[in-house]
Amino acid sequence: MAAATAPRRREAGHHGKPPSKGARRMPGGAASPGGLVVNWSGQGLQKLGPTLPCDADTHTLILDKNQIIKLEHLEKCRNLMQLSVAHNRLVRMMGVAKLTKLRVLNLPHNSIGYVEGLKDLVHLEWLNLAGNNLKAIEQINSCISLQHLDLSDNNISQLGDLSKLVSLKIFLVWFDVYLM
Repeated sequence: MAAATAPRRREAGHHGKPPSKGARRMPGGAASPGGLVVNWSGQGLQKLGPTLPCDADTHTLILDKNQIIKLEHLEKCRNLMQLSVAHNRLVRMMGVAKLTKLRVLNLPHNSIGYVEGLKDLVHLEWLNLAGNNLKAIEQINSCISLQHLDLSDNNISQLGDLSKLVSLKIFLVWFDVYLM
């Protein structure tokens, strides 16, 4: 009788099928012209390994519908312009801090508790943090190029200073109002 073995942990860049490559429109923007699109959606990934297939030619990285808890090893994606990690299990977003060329950041439906890592993302135009566990908004004021901001379906009780977001055209947020 064969012994049962524990399921192997899936890691992008180490196990599993190769990512699909090709043009796919990201929320808030067109497919990256001249840049490589790497799509690891729905692969059952739990973590991002050091051999993540993301190099200087990769402009778009899609990691939707996995079980990723932490954004790591993204520093080698130095020219990344679009990142989507929707419907995962992220609790922090600090891994985006070194992606200074990022224009689109799509992180809805995770478990992110607070905004972090955005201080140097001055080119960020599109940010989706809907459906997380956010309670406060900080660091967003440094994203001076932001045009689209979705904070809907969170636990935000008050908004911070958004006065420097002069390019903001779309701002989605709602509050639960309790009558006493």
